[in-house]
Amino acid sequence: MPYLSVSHSAHEPKLVIYDIVSIVTNYELSIMKYEKKNFALALGNRVRAVRKYKGYTLETLSIESGMEVKHLTRIEYGEINTSVFQIYKLCYTLEVELAELFSPIALNINEEK
Repeated sequence: MPYLSVSHSAHEPKLVIYDIVSIVTNYELSIMKYEKKNFALALGNRVRAVRKYKGYTLETLSIESGMEVKHLTRIEYGEINTSVFQIYKLCYTLEVELAELFSPIALNINEEK
């Protein structure tokens, strides 16, 4: 349902119609972009922590997972959102469950809404 706003200029009244759906959608998209970056950073931090805990260097993880060092670095720094398959390869190589990397506690995500 459109939101109607009437504004009066010096010459004549002006009717402005705002589409609430587009306003809300734009707001939600900006929040999602922010959350996406935070999620990528949190996931990257978790991958780095697990890698170090398991005793892998970036080079050894690269060799064993078949992923480029540069790609792994970008994941760890939250610079990219990688594919689910790449995350699966990391989990398989690091011998951790997928849920362990994505749990809200592991990612330090505040679930207040």
